[in-house]
Amino acid sequence: MMPDIRQHIAADSNNMKYVQGILYMLICFGIFGTLLMMMVERKFELGMLVAIGMKKTKLVLLLLFESVLTVVAGCAIGILLSVPIVFYLNRHPLRIGGETARAYERFGFEAVFPASVDTSIFLDQGLAVIGIGLIMSIYQVFKVIRLNPVKAMKK
Repeated sequence: MMPDIRQHIAADSNNMKYVQGILYMLICFGIFGTLLMMMVERKFELGMLVAIGMKKTKLVLLLLFESVLTVVAGCAIGILLSVPIVFYLNRHPLRIGGETARAYERFGFEAVFPASVDTSIFLDQGLAVIGIGLIMSIYQVFKVIRLNPVKAMKK
């Protein structure tokens, strides 16, 4: 393999790690925003449950289960919606034209971008998003532990 190609592949791989990191940050903000709204909208309800005697540990477990279920459902729906698109793009890959196509052909590559249908990609990304959801749900744990029922029930 020519050194130029090896260097191009390494640079492209590094760039994709940055893009993937930015996408994971966007996912973090989306999940955190959803979980934050779940807490804010139900603040009165949570305060009432604590006021009538529900243990905070049970409330924490309930909220963790709910947030994990929400993230898992989101991952499952996302995967189910993306699978047909990925299979279509695998069968009918994106073709690049113009100057970019000539540059790829100079390096000996075909100017085509097929999608990968490797199941490990779906599983790895799904597990990463579930992990992000678990980490983001720690916020709910701290909010419930510090919950003051009287303040929570004030409008």
